[in-house]
Amino acid sequence: MSAPLTMYIVSNGELVRAALNAVVTLVGSDTFSTVIKFSLLFSIFGASINYIRGHDLAAFGKWFLIYFGITTIMLGPKVTVAIHDISNEGSIYVVDNVPYGLAFPASIITSVSYSLVQAVEEAFQMPDDVQYHKTGMLFGSKLFRLSTEFSVANPAVKAELDEYVKSCVLGDILVSKKYSM
Repeated sequence: MSAPLTMYIVSNGELVRAALNAVVTLVGSDTFSTVIKFSLLFSIFGASINYIRGHDLAAFGKWFLIYFGITTIMLGPKVTVAIHDISNEGSIYVVDNVPYGLAFPASIITSVSYSLVQAVEEAFQMPDDVQYHKTGMLFGSKLFRLSTEFSVANPAVKAELDEYVKSCVLGDILVSKKYSM
């Protein structure tokens, strides 16, 4: 068997595992295979009606590509997914028999996002900062708190900033009424 696809989750890895297990249960049930068979029947009927109305053989080609793409490629192959819960270091949840059409895009999106977060944190991190990929929104709350504590140290820049607010911002608030105090 091939290596499992990897998903990176910031928190609630158990919840994602439960959701993927629900999908596996649904797709693996007899009811789902019956629904697929009914959808095959109705789609052949619809493609036949479309062909009779327009005598376009491409209708069957489109039907085959769509049906083949969804059922055979996306729902047919099953893979194993390893869910890495980043907030709980070392927590890896494994789910077997996940449809490839769900697992592959999820793996690509979360892996690229995780790599981007690591690159940004490496470039913009101070030595004692809280990291987003380890703490989630605590990182954002610290940034927000620090942004509200902003103050200008240079008195000349402070005077110019105050004058700008009086001249431009307050005037725009009074004239356009698109801002509120």
